[in-house]
Amino acid sequence: MKKTLSVILAAVMIFMFVPYFAFAAVGTQEVTQAYLEENSYVLPSGSEYVAAEDISVPAGTTFYVSSNAKLFIPEEYSLSIYGNVVVLPQGELKIDGSVRNADKITGDGTYVARVVFPSLEKYGLNGKIEVSYAYSHTGSAYDNIIPGALTYYPIKAEGEAVYAPLNEYIFIIAHIIEPVVGIDKFDDALMTVRLNGVEIPYSQGDHHTLLTTSGDISYATWLNDDAFLSTFKIDLPVKEGATVIGREGEKSADGEIVYIKYGQPFSFRVEIEEEYSKAPVEVYIVRGYGWTNMDLDTILADLTPAKPDADGYYTIPEVMSDYTVFVLGLVSNETIDKVSGIFEQIRSIIEIIKKFTEKFLALFGVTLG
Repeated sequence: MKKTLSVILAAVMIFMFVPYFAFAAVGTQEVTQAYLEENSYVLPSGSEYVAAEDISVPAGTTFYVSSNAKLFIPEEYSLSIYGNVVVLPQGELKIDGSVRNADKITGDGTYVARVVFPSLEKYGLNGKIEVSYAYSHTGSAYDNIIPGALTYYPIKAEGEAVYAPLNEYIFIIAHIIEPVVGIDKFDDALMTVRLNGVEIPYSQGDHHTLLTTSGDISYATWLNDDAFLSTFKIDLPVKEGATVIGREGEKSADGEIVYIKYGQPFSFRVEIEEEYSKAPVEVYIVRGYGWTNMDLDTILADLTPAKPDADGYYTIPEVMSDYTVFVLGLVSNETIDKVSGIFEQIRSIIEIIKKFTEKFLALFGVTLG
Protein backbone atom coordinates (compact mmCIF):
# COMPACT_ATOMS: atom_id res chain seq x y z
CA MET A 1 0.00 0.00 0.00
CA LYS A 2 2.81 2.41 0.89
CA LYS A 3 4.60 1.63 -2.38
CA THR A 4 1.42 2.27 -4.36
CA LEU A 5 0.90 5.57 -2.53
CA SER A 6 4.49 6.66 -3.28
CA VAL A 7 4.00 5.97 -6.98
CA ILE A 8 0.78 7.96 -7.01
CA LEU A 9 2.42 10.93 -5.22
CA ALA A 10 5.36 10.87 -7.63
CA ALA A 11 2.99 10.90 -10.57
CA VAL A 12 1.07 13.84 -9.08
CA MET A 13 4.31 15.79 -8.58
CA ILE A 14 5.42 15.19 -12.15
CA PHE A 15 2.00 16.25 -13.36
CA MET A 16 2.22 19.44 -11.28
CA PHE A 17 5.64 20.40 -12.67
CA VAL A 18 4.96 19.66 -16.33
CA PRO A 19 2.81 22.76 -16.84
CA TYR A 20 5.59 24.93 -15.34
CA PHE A 21 8.24 23.68 -17.73
CA ALA A 22 5.83 23.87 -20.61
CA PHE A 23 4.97 27.45 -19.64
CA ALA A 24 8.63 28.42 -19.34
CA ALA A 25 9.29 27.23 -22.86
CA VAL A 26 6.21 28.81 -24.43
CA GLY A 27 7.01 32.05 -26.26
CA THR A 28 10.79 31.73 -25.74
CA GLN A 29 12.82 31.39 -28.92
CA GLU A 30 16.43 30.27 -28.89
CA VAL A 31 18.62 32.57 -30.93
CA THR A 32 21.65 31.38 -32.87
CA GLN A 33 23.77 33.08 -35.49
CA ALA A 34 21.94 31.10 -38.17
CA TYR A 35 18.57 32.23 -36.79
CA LEU A 36 19.62 35.88 -37.00
CA GLU A 37 20.79 35.47 -40.56
CA GLU A 38 17.58 33.72 -41.57
CA ASN A 39 15.53 36.58 -40.07
CA SER A 40 17.69 39.34 -41.58
CA TYR A 41 18.82 40.42 -38.08
CA VAL A 42 15.32 41.37 -36.96
CA LEU A 43 13.69 39.91 -33.84
CA PRO A 44 9.91 39.96 -34.38
CA SER A 45 7.70 41.71 -31.86
CA GLY A 46 5.81 39.99 -29.08
CA SER A 47 8.28 37.23 -28.17
CA GLU A 48 11.08 36.50 -25.73
CA TYR A 49 14.42 35.34 -27.08
CA VAL A 50 17.49 33.80 -25.46
CA ALA A 51 20.91 33.39 -27.03
CA ALA A 52 21.89 29.74 -27.36
CA GLU A 53 25.46 30.52 -28.45
CA ASP A 54 27.83 33.41 -28.97
CA ILE A 55 26.30 35.75 -31.50
CA SER A 56 27.69 38.67 -33.47
CA VAL A 57 26.47 41.49 -35.67
CA PRO A 58 28.67 41.83 -38.78
CA ALA A 59 30.03 45.18 -39.95
CA GLY A 60 27.54 46.98 -42.20
CA THR A 61 24.59 45.17 -40.59
CA THR A 62 21.95 46.59 -38.24
CA PHE A 63 20.32 44.22 -35.79
CA TYR A 64 16.83 45.29 -34.65
CA VAL A 65 15.21 44.27 -31.37
CA SER A 66 11.60 45.06 -32.20
CA SER A 67 9.05 46.69 -29.91
CA ASN A 68 7.71 44.23 -27.32
CA ALA A 69 10.55 41.83 -28.08
CA LYS A 70 13.01 40.76 -25.36
CA LEU A 71 16.47 39.33 -25.98
CA PHE A 72 18.50 37.78 -23.15
CA ILE A 73 22.22 37.01 -23.39
CA PRO A 74 23.08 34.41 -20.69
CA GLU A 75 26.27 34.60 -18.66
CA GLU A 76 28.02 31.92 -20.69
CA TYR A 77 27.55 33.67 -24.05
CA SER A 78 28.68 36.91 -25.68
CA LEU A 79 27.31 39.54 -28.03
CA SER A 80 29.91 41.04 -30.38
CA ILE A 81 28.79 44.11 -32.32
CA TYR A 82 30.72 45.18 -35.40
CA GLY A 83 27.70 46.72 -37.11
CA ASN A 84 24.89 48.30 -35.08
CA VAL A 85 22.14 47.22 -32.70
CA VAL A 86 18.89 49.21 -32.43
CA VAL A 87 16.51 48.49 -29.56
CA LEU A 88 13.13 49.91 -30.53
CA PRO A 89 10.66 51.43 -28.00
CA GLN A 90 9.31 48.79 -25.57
CA GLY A 91 12.02 46.45 -26.79
CA GLU A 92 14.52 45.01 -24.32
CA LEU A 93 18.11 43.74 -24.49
CA LYS A 94 19.30 42.16 -21.26
CA ILE A 95 22.92 41.01 -20.97
CA ASP A 96 24.37 38.71 -18.31
CA GLY A 97 27.23 37.62 -20.56
CA SER A 98 29.85 39.79 -22.19
CA VAL A 99 29.29 42.43 -24.84
CA ARG A 100 31.82 43.90 -27.23
CA ASN A 101 31.43 47.43 -28.63
CA ALA A 102 28.39 48.32 -26.53
CA ASP A 103 28.63 51.90 -27.81
CA LYS A 104 27.08 50.64 -31.05
CA ILE A 105 23.79 49.94 -29.23
CA THR A 106 21.18 52.69 -29.68
CA GLY A 107 17.42 53.14 -29.63
CA ASP A 108 14.63 54.17 -27.27
CA GLY A 109 14.15 50.71 -25.80
CA THR A 110 15.86 49.21 -22.75
CA TYR A 111 19.38 47.79 -22.88
CA VAL A 112 20.96 46.79 -19.60
CA ALA A 113 23.84 44.72 -18.29
CA ARG A 114 24.13 42.74 -15.07
CA VAL A 115 26.53 44.02 -12.41
CA VAL A 116 27.26 41.61 -9.56
CA PHE A 117 28.19 43.02 -6.14
CA PRO A 118 29.99 40.49 -3.92
CA SER A 119 29.50 39.67 -0.27
CA LEU A 120 31.29 42.21 1.93
CA GLU A 121 32.45 39.39 4.18
CA LYS A 122 34.61 38.05 1.34
CA TYR A 123 36.83 41.15 1.65
CA GLY A 124 36.65 41.57 5.42
CA LEU A 125 34.34 44.54 4.93
CA ASN A 126 31.19 43.39 6.71
CA GLY A 127 30.34 46.18 9.15
CA LYS A 128 33.16 48.29 7.68
CA ILE A 129 31.49 49.82 4.60
CA GLU A 130 28.05 50.56 3.20
CA VAL A 131 27.59 50.23 -0.56
CA SER A 132 25.02 51.89 -2.81
CA TYR A 133 24.80 52.55 -6.53
CA ALA A 134 23.08 54.85 -8.99
CA TYR A 135 23.08 55.29 -12.74
CA SER A 136 22.71 58.28 -14.98
CA HIS A 137 20.15 58.89 -17.70
CA THR A 138 22.10 61.63 -19.44
CA GLY A 139 25.38 59.95 -20.29
CA SER A 140 27.18 62.51 -18.15
CA ALA A 141 29.90 61.74 -15.61
CA TYR A 142 28.90 64.91 -13.71
CA ASP A 143 25.41 63.86 -12.66
CA ASN A 144 26.78 63.16 -9.18
CA ILE A 145 27.39 66.88 -8.55
CA ILE A 146 23.88 67.94 -9.60
CA PRO A 147 21.52 67.93 -6.58
CA GLY A 148 18.73 65.38 -7.02
CA ALA A 149 20.01 64.09 -10.36
CA LEU A 150 20.74 60.59 -9.05
CA THR A 151 18.87 58.04 -6.97
CA TYR A 152 21.13 55.74 -4.98
CA TYR A 153 20.03 52.20 -4.18
CA PRO A 154 21.58 50.29 -1.23
CA ILE A 155 23.37 47.00 -1.86
CA LYS A 156 22.86 44.13 0.58
CA ALA A 157 25.86 43.17 2.72
CA GLU A 158 25.60 39.59 1.43
CA GLY A 159 25.88 40.90 -2.12
CA GLU A 160 23.44 40.99 -5.03
CA ALA A 161 23.15 41.36 -8.79
CA VAL A 162 21.61 44.47 -10.34
CA TYR A 163 20.93 45.65 -13.87
CA ALA A 164 22.15 49.04 -15.02
CA PRO A 165 21.79 50.79 -18.40
CA LEU A 166 24.55 50.25 -20.91
CA ASN A 167 26.33 53.35 -22.22
CA GLU A 168 25.39 55.28 -19.07
CA TYR A 169 27.57 56.03 -16.07
CA ILE A 170 27.24 53.83 -13.02
CA PHE A 171 28.05 55.54 -9.71
CA ILE A 172 29.10 53.46 -6.69
CA ILE A 173 29.49 54.75 -3.15
CA ALA A 174 31.58 52.48 -0.92
CA HIS A 175 31.27 54.52 2.27
CA ILE A 176 33.55 53.57 5.13
CA ILE A 177 31.54 53.65 8.35
CA GLU A 178 32.92 56.23 10.78
CA PRO A 179 33.26 55.08 14.42
CA VAL A 180 32.56 58.61 15.67
CA VAL A 181 29.95 60.79 13.98
CA GLY A 182 31.40 64.07 12.70
CA ILE A 183 35.03 62.92 12.69
CA ASP A 184 36.44 61.73 9.36
CA LYS A 185 38.76 58.99 10.54
CA PHE A 186 38.57 57.17 7.20
CA ASP A 187 38.85 58.37 3.62
CA ASP A 188 36.35 56.79 1.20
CA ALA A 189 38.71 57.52 -1.69
CA LEU A 190 41.09 54.88 -0.30
CA MET A 191 38.53 52.08 -0.66
CA THR A 192 39.34 50.55 -4.03
CA VAL A 193 36.36 49.48 -6.17
CA ARG A 194 36.92 47.44 -9.33
CA LEU A 195 34.77 46.26 -12.22
CA ASN A 196 36.07 43.06 -13.81
CA GLY A 197 39.39 43.65 -12.09
CA VAL A 198 39.82 47.20 -13.39
CA GLU A 199 39.86 49.96 -10.76
CA ILE A 200 36.98 52.43 -11.05
CA PRO A 201 38.22 56.04 -10.60
CA TYR A 202 37.08 58.00 -7.54
CA SER A 203 36.04 61.66 -7.59
CA GLN A 204 33.34 63.91 -6.15
CA GLY A 205 32.47 61.39 -3.43
CA ASP A 206 32.01 58.19 -5.43
CA HIS A 207 33.49 55.77 -7.93
CA HIS A 208 32.02 56.02 -11.41
CA THR A 209 32.60 54.63 -14.86
CA LEU A 210 30.80 54.32 -18.18
CA LEU A 211 29.10 50.92 -18.20
CA THR A 212 29.96 49.12 -21.43
CA THR A 213 29.65 45.50 -20.32
CA SER A 214 28.31 43.26 -17.59
CA GLY A 215 30.69 42.23 -14.85
CA ASP A 216 31.71 41.65 -11.27
CA ILE A 217 32.48 44.25 -8.64
CA SER A 218 35.36 43.69 -6.21
CA TYR A 219 36.86 45.74 -3.37
CA ALA A 220 40.09 46.26 -1.50
CA THR A 221 40.53 43.77 1.34
CA TRP A 222 40.42 45.25 4.86
CA LEU A 223 43.53 44.03 6.64
CA ASN A 224 43.88 46.93 9.09
CA ASP A 225 42.65 50.48 9.62
CA ASP A 226 45.89 52.14 8.58
CA ALA A 227 45.34 51.61 4.84
CA PHE A 228 42.13 53.68 4.93
CA LEU A 229 42.97 56.46 7.40
CA SER A 230 42.25 60.03 6.31
CA THR A 231 45.16 62.37 5.69
CA PHE A 232 44.88 65.95 6.90
CA LYS A 233 46.64 69.13 5.84
CA ILE A 234 48.63 71.34 8.17
CA ASP A 235 49.54 74.77 6.89
CA LEU A 236 52.80 75.95 8.41
CA PRO A 237 53.25 79.63 7.57
CA VAL A 238 56.00 81.04 5.41
CA LYS A 239 56.83 84.41 6.98
CA GLU A 240 59.73 86.80 6.86
CA GLY A 241 61.59 86.68 10.12
CA ALA A 242 60.56 83.17 11.21
CA THR A 243 60.83 79.56 10.06
CA VAL A 244 58.31 76.92 11.17
CA ILE A 245 59.74 73.39 11.15
CA GLY A 246 58.16 70.07 12.12
CA ARG A 247 59.90 67.74 14.56
CA GLU A 248 60.76 65.41 11.67
CA GLY A 249 61.97 68.24 9.48
CA GLU A 250 58.64 69.01 7.79
CA LYS A 251 58.56 72.52 6.44
CA SER A 252 55.98 74.47 4.47
CA ALA A 253 57.01 76.46 1.43
CA ASP A 254 55.07 78.17 -1.32
CA GLY A 255 52.72 75.56 -2.81
CA GLU A 256 53.67 72.87 -0.26
CA ILE A 257 51.61 71.40 2.58
CA VAL A 258 52.48 69.09 5.47
CA TYR A 259 50.29 65.95 5.41
CA ILE A 260 49.60 63.95 8.58
CA LYS A 261 47.49 60.78 8.95
CA TYR A 262 44.52 60.64 11.28
CA GLY A 263 45.36 60.09 14.93
CA GLN A 264 49.06 60.84 14.65
CA PRO A 265 50.64 63.62 16.74
CA PHE A 266 52.41 66.53 15.11
CA SER A 267 55.00 68.83 16.67
CA PHE A 268 56.74 71.89 15.33
CA ARG A 269 58.99 74.69 16.50
CA VAL A 270 59.21 78.34 15.48
CA GLU A 271 62.70 79.68 14.83
CA ILE A 272 62.84 83.48 15.06
CA GLU A 273 65.62 85.20 13.13
CA GLU A 274 68.02 87.38 15.12
CA GLU A 275 66.82 90.52 13.33
CA TYR A 276 63.30 89.86 14.75
CA SER A 277 64.29 88.70 18.24
CA LYS A 278 62.80 91.69 20.09
CA ALA A 279 59.25 91.00 18.88
CA PRO A 280 56.73 89.46 21.35
CA VAL A 281 55.60 86.57 19.08
CA GLU A 282 52.48 84.45 19.70
CA VAL A 283 51.60 81.15 17.99
CA TYR A 284 48.01 80.02 17.26
CA ILE A 285 46.91 76.57 16.06
CA VAL A 286 43.51 76.87 14.40
CA ARG A 287 41.30 74.04 13.11
CA GLY A 288 40.65 74.32 9.37
CA TYR A 289 42.74 74.98 6.31
CA GLY A 290 42.72 78.37 4.62
CA TRP A 291 40.40 81.20 5.49
CA THR A 292 37.61 79.93 3.22
CA ASN A 293 37.35 76.70 5.23
CA MET A 294 37.21 78.31 8.66
CA ASP A 295 34.12 79.59 10.39
CA LEU A 296 33.94 82.21 13.11
CA ASP A 297 33.19 79.66 15.86
CA THR A 298 36.29 77.67 14.96
CA ILE A 299 38.55 80.71 15.02
CA LEU A 300 37.13 82.01 18.31
CA ALA A 301 37.51 78.59 19.92
CA ASP A 302 41.23 78.54 19.12
CA LEU A 303 42.11 82.12 20.10
CA THR A 304 44.22 81.05 23.06
CA PRO A 305 47.93 81.22 22.14
CA ALA A 306 49.63 77.83 22.03
CA LYS A 307 52.38 77.14 24.56
CA PRO A 308 55.63 75.37 23.66
CA ASP A 309 57.11 72.58 25.75
CA ALA A 310 60.48 72.75 27.46
CA ASP A 311 62.22 72.00 24.15
CA GLY A 312 60.36 74.76 22.33
CA TYR A 313 57.95 72.48 20.44
CA TYR A 314 54.25 73.14 19.92
CA THR A 315 52.23 69.89 19.69
CA ILE A 316 48.90 68.75 18.28
CA PRO A 317 48.46 65.53 20.32
CA GLU A 318 46.11 63.78 17.89
CA VAL A 319 45.44 65.13 14.40
CA MET A 320 41.73 64.77 13.56
CA SER A 321 41.21 67.61 11.09
CA ASP A 322 43.05 70.17 8.98
CA TYR A 323 44.96 72.87 10.85
CA THR A 324 46.44 76.27 10.07
CA VAL A 325 49.31 77.66 12.16
CA PHE A 326 49.57 81.42 12.64
CA VAL A 327 52.65 83.23 13.90
CA LEU A 328 51.62 86.73 15.00
CA GLY A 329 53.56 89.72 16.28
CA LEU A 330 56.63 89.43 14.04
CA VAL A 331 58.24 92.88 13.78
CA SER A 332 61.84 93.59 12.85
CA ASN A 333 64.17 94.95 15.52
CA GLU A 334 64.83 97.94 13.26
CA THR A 335 61.15 98.81 13.19
CA ILE A 336 60.85 98.34 16.94
CA ASP A 337 63.87 100.59 17.51
CA LYS A 338 62.42 103.25 15.22
CA VAL A 339 59.06 103.13 16.95
CA SER A 340 60.75 103.18 20.34
CA GLY A 341 62.79 106.23 19.22
CA ILE A 342 59.63 107.98 18.10
CA PHE A 343 57.90 107.24 21.39
CA GLU A 344 60.99 108.50 23.26
CA GLN A 345 60.88 111.74 21.32
CA ILE A 346 57.17 112.10 22.01
CA ARG A 347 57.78 111.45 25.72
CA SER A 348 60.53 114.08 25.78
CA ILE A 349 58.27 116.62 24.10
CA ILE A 350 55.50 115.84 26.62
CA GLU A 351 58.00 116.36 29.49
CA ILE A 352 59.11 119.70 28.04
CA ILE A 353 55.49 120.82 27.64
CA LYS A 354 54.71 119.69 31.19
CA LYS A 355 57.65 121.63 32.64
CA PHE A 356 56.82 124.73 30.62
CA THR A 357 53.20 124.52 31.75
CA GLU A 358 54.21 124.16 35.42
CA LYS A 359 56.49 127.24 35.25
CA PHE A 360 53.87 129.26 33.42
CA LEU A 361 51.17 128.45 35.96
CA ALA A 362 53.57 129.16 38.84
CA LEU A 363 53.68 132.82 37.73
CA PHE A 364 50.02 132.98 38.73
CA GLY A 365 50.46 131.02 41.94
CA VAL A 366 48.97 127.82 40.52
CA THR A 367 50.62 124.52 41.10
CA LEU A 368 49.86 121.12 39.50
CA GLY A 369 48.97 118.42 42.00
